Amino acid sequence: MKFLAINTTLPNRNYGLDVMRSIGLFMVFAGHSVHFFETYTPKVHVISHFVINGVELFFALSGFLIGRMLLKQFNTPDVAVGHELFVFLKRRWYKTLPVYFLALFINFVFAYFVTGYHRDFNWTFLFFLQNFNSAEFWFFPVSYSLAIEEWFYLLFPGAFITLILLFRNADRKKLLIAASVLFIAGSIIARSYKFLNTDSLWDPGFRKSLIMRLDTCVYGILLAVGFSWFQEAIKRMRYVLLLIGAAIYIVCIAIRIQYPESYYYHVLYFTFIPLSFTFALPFFYWMRIPGNFAHRLFTQMSLISFAFYLLHLSPLMDLFLLLPTGGNLTRDILILIAYTFTISLLSIAWYKHIELPFTNLRDR
Repeated sequence: MKFLAINTTLPNRNYGLDVMRSIGLFMVFAGHSVHFFETYTPKVHVISHFVINGVELFFALSGFLIGRMLLKQFNTPDVAVGHELFVFLKRRWYKTLPVYFLALFINFVFAYFVTGYHRDFNWTFLFFLQNFNSAEFWFFPVSYSLAIEEWFYLLFPGAFITLILLFRNADRKKLLIAASVLFIAGSIIARSYKFLNTDSLWDPGFRKSLIMRLDTCVYGILLAVGFSWFQEAIKRMRYVLLLIGAAIYIVCIAIRIQYPESYYYHVLYFTFIPLSFTFALPFFYWMRIPGNFAHRLFTQMSLISFAFYLLHLSPLMDLFLLLPTGGNLTRDILILIAYTFTISLLSIAWYKHIELPFTNLRDR
């Protein structure tokens, strides 16, 4: 069908990062798909321990790409920092803002007529402040991560530029590291204070809280700086780094299961989980390209990942959950397959006819 055909032969795409992005998408979707199998609780929720961190993979990957952009745009002392900041934000906002507000509107309409979750909507969703301190809402639930990223895109380059203006002759890479350290330290201190002084729940009060997670993309930025200095050494060590990342991830999951009320799980977990994906990233960056089918598959999954993320945990899922589920595993699996197929088709159409046209405007 021409309406759903996507061009996957695009220049300057990194196949391995497309694979990594696809893995993150699968983790997010698998974690939310447990809603189709609630009658099998608690067994089915064991899956969530291993896939709940898919968003953290996207954060690490975004940080790496943002870090490379910042190094490219602010690499010389005579660069007009104000203009470059505008260019940076323009490129991000053309891709994210139009489709976010459209998704916000669609979610409101569906929620109003189907679920009643529109009652959770308020003005904060218009400014990405819905999860400023806590994310206790059911309306457009995936928007919490978009809010974290959007504010990071604004605040981190702002801090970096401030350091540039204060230390004009300093090495830009070192200033990028300094800004990263400030964000990491500030976030750990904020989470520590909240853990020690409040009774906030882990998921809405820590994992999804905007002010608790401003360091979430920083680890990828530090890798981007490392690439600029030690790219060949990192390439040689990519398999070792992958094993280190996997070990960190496994330890984090073990602590999550064993000590769910601990300081580590509420504070340091959000440092080490994105760090684990950051260690794994060089392996995917230099991943070899297999056959054409796999190349097209992972490229297409990567291209529609943002649309899929916006649409998958939406009132459309609630419509499918209205179907009789529970007690018949075969039927539940078939409902999930039908839901996955529907969301995939909608995501392809969304990417091609909504997201891509807006993204193309940023280069004009």
